[in-house]
Amino acid sequence: MKKVVLLWMFSLVLVSCGVSGENGNSNGNDQGESEVDSLSFEVEHTAKDDVGVFTMNLSNDSEKPVQLTFSSGQQYEIVVKDSDGDKVYMFSEDRMFTEAIIEEEIAAGDALSFEQGWDYMSGGKRVESNEYEATVSLTAQTVNGEKVVPDAFVQKLSVTIPESPEEEAQDKEEDESKDNQEKDASESAEQNRTEHENIRNIVVQGEQGEYTITGETSLNSDITYSVEDGHYILVEKKNIELHGSEKWKSFEIATEIEKENLPNAGVLTLVFSWEQAGEKQYHSILLENFNN
Repeated sequence: MKKVVLLWMFSLVLVSCGVSGENGNSNGNDQGESEVDSLSFEVEHTAKDDVGVFTMNLSNDSEKPVQLTFSSGQQYEIVVKDSDGDKVYMFSEDRMFTEAIIEEEIAAGDALSFEQGWDYMSGGKRVESNEYEATVSLTAQTVNGEKVVPDAFVQKLSVTIPESPEEEAQDKEEDESKDNQEKDASESAEQNRTEHENIRNIVVQGEQGEYTITGETSLNSDITYSVEDGHYILVEKKNIELHGSEKWKSFEIATEIEKENLPNAGVLTLVFSWEQAGEKQYHSILLENFNN
């Protein structure tokens, strides 16, 4: 009889311990998850001309204070990568941190904030203006004594790096050059539209020594062309072949000038010439402006 009672009591002890152990583990996990879930981590990036500023806020949304523990003086990490996935910036790189344990307390409804600047430098030079991806994380080890799971406080965000003063100056110069080219092209087109009474619908295509000129003429006499730069004749007189039997006959001229003979400055013109009423007649059109 004693053996039965002893066995029965021993079974009750085992069952009681098992239930107690399960409840203990469950409460511990729930408490740890609850502590981390009560914190919200937000990151913003402000791009200035010469520095980008990362602002980090860890807010305590609960109604009680939260204790954070960091294993060293490094409380956050920032890694920036380009579109190819190559690292261009890492906050902790080439920095020394104290190995002392750091504790931070966040009061209920309060926040723990950090601010870190980056001068856009990588490998001794400024990175190109472009879109980059930043990964920002807090390195807290525990929250109220509970271990923090990896990636609990991590944010990824897109970072836009503005143009440097040098890039802006270069862009401005390129824009001005483009505007000048468009202006020259417009002036060229305007000049070519100033047509002779016997030559019309002139269209010039090509650049850098290779040109195609089309148009119409009402001349019945032989008409020739030459190309010059104001100092030298680069293409000697050649006859123009006319097509059609109506009053206005079409023509197409294809001419090529070796690049070493092109002017470094000045303009390249095509000169029409013909004889009318016993007198030489001329009409010039602009092929290309080399004054850019």
